[in-house]
Amino acid sequence: MKPALRSFSFQPERSFLVRKDTGAPVYSMWHQHAEIELFLVRGGQGGMMIGDKEIPIEGTCQMLILGANLPHTMSYGNRPNEKDVEAVVVHLSPSVFGAFYDLPEMSAIRTLLKNAERGIYVQGDTLQQMEKQMFALVDDDPANSMLRLLNILHTISTTQEYEYVASQGYTSTHARETDSSRMNKIYTFVLDNYHRDISVQEVADIIHFAKGSFCRYFKQRTGKTFMDFLIEVRIGNACKLLMEDEMNINEIAYACGYNNISNFFHQFKALKGCSPSRYQKNYFGYTRGEDGE
Repeated sequence: MKPALRSFSFQPERSFLVRKDTGAPVYSMWHQHAEIELFLVRGGQGGMMIGDKEIPIEGTCQMLILGANLPHTMSYGNRPNEKDVEAVVVHLSPSVFGAFYDLPEMSAIRTLLKNAERGIYVQGDTLQQMEKQMFALVDDDPANSMLRLLNILHTISTTQEYEYVASQGYTSTHARETDSSRMNKIYTFVLDNYHRDISVQEVADIIHFAKGSFCRYFKQRTGKTFMDFLIEVRIGNACKLLMEDEMNINEIAYACGYNNISNFFHQFKALKGCSPSRYQKNYFGYTRGEDGE
């Protein structure tokens, strides 16, 4: 299913949108938008699909930052016999900061919002701080809300208590825009050729490294082996094709570079925790309101 494109109207007195949702069950269609989204929810039960990642909503406080045009959906309601679920949603564009955005003092925030292309899941002590700050943001007057928004982004960007959500294979534009020319060559080659057999030596030759040196270089730069990265790219693209629902699972496996179907199923389950068919059913459960158990 292709994500719907949403747009937002901004109020004259504010350069970004902020709202609080309380109580009633919330169902959001599978969509994307040009604005960056900050989303914090506490209480309630349900689930989210962010890119190719499923995240349950289980009553605890949870916060994400979603980059521009990252497809997502949230579906949740009240937990039985507990107080109403509450959520705060912010939509903004980096242009909200004007020329201020390009100043050296904003470098950490710029990096954070760039990294949000894959989705950012806030954690630890930072999440506890954000719970207070996000709900306070709702009641701020316009001037104070801008100052608080900057403080929220600055706090997250400097503590770095977060993890990425969508896989690097799913959000391929993130990989293509790396600041390293060698890594850019590697990423570009893989993203253009993941559908066929790729040897480590073939990729090492692209940057003129011996095989062993290439493996050490790639692991040092990414924290994972090259083959692990290749699998992530292939499975990320398989998730896209499962969402589009235009090919059967065997066709998807072959399109993503797998000549052995059982190997595809094994690697898919290892990364996603379920079979391709279950992943697809869960996805449509979120986006169409179907049973996604």
